[in-house]
Amino acid sequence: MKLTPANRAALITLSSDFGPGSHFVGVMHGVISVLAPVTRIIDLCHTIRPHDRRQAGRLMAANYRYFPAGSIHVVVVDPGVGSQRRIILLKTSGHYFLAPDNGIISLIATDTPKSLVWSVKRPDLYLTPLSRTFHGRDVFAPLAAHLALGESPETMGRRLEPGELAQLKPARPLLDYELKQISGTVIDVDHFGNIITNISRETVNNFFVDSAITIDIGGRQLRGLASYYDEVTPGSVVVLFNSGELLEIAVNRGRACDFLQIKADDRVIVSEMG
Repeated sequence: MKLTPANRAALITLSSDFGPGSHFVGVMHGVISVLAPVTRIIDLCHTIRPHDRRQAGRLMAANYRYFPAGSIHVVVVDPGVGSQRRIILLKTSGHYFLAPDNGIISLIATDTPKSLVWSVKRPDLYLTPLSRTFHGRDVFAPLAAHLALGESPETMGRRLEPGELAQLKPARPLLDYELKQISGTVIDVDHFGNIITNISRETVNNFFVDSAITIDIGGRQLRGLASYYDEVTPGSVVVLFNSGELLEIAVNRGRACDFLQIKADDRVIVSEMG
């Protein structure tokens, strides 16, 4: 397909596991900007762990609401690039999502009701020659640009039921009423070294009501909750609920992951303070 400019205002977010400073991201910007020059492009996150589909799905499910209705969210975490895996378009809650059919979309669709899903097949919109290793440039970027220009989702491909999507089960904490504890996992370690778990404020409050809690992680026992990082002295461990309302372990002005020797998928236990 030849790149030819057109005009219409829209907003596209880009997320990927390409890494910081990758030229792949800039090239996707370039393709979209040629096809739809007045479209706004926002880089949401390009530091998703390589091939980590669950992290990509969680990221989008937690953050798309902070963008205007009608936004188009492109998620390129695609270890199956070049294979026969499908390209999926999801419309839900007034937003559009483009991603490979590898479970990412299932985590977003199950988070919201009344989802519409299409299996996209529009080779006439792809760039040519079509690379087998860079569908972000040749497939996802032009599809997003044409959606921004007003292409109807109905013309993009065949309708699917959400249950037909490749599925990923979200990592949910386990509630043990006999032992009176919540067993969760570390789902992310952020740029600051903060340890983010899959245990939400709502889960903790509903399980323990007004009880103080103890957190066991990496062979250490941490007691109590803070409201903000600087509530403890610099260099001290602090446990709080972050902006996503998830239980987080941090070190004030330090790196909790290094201090506690913790990585993604490690176990964390929350129990009532004795």
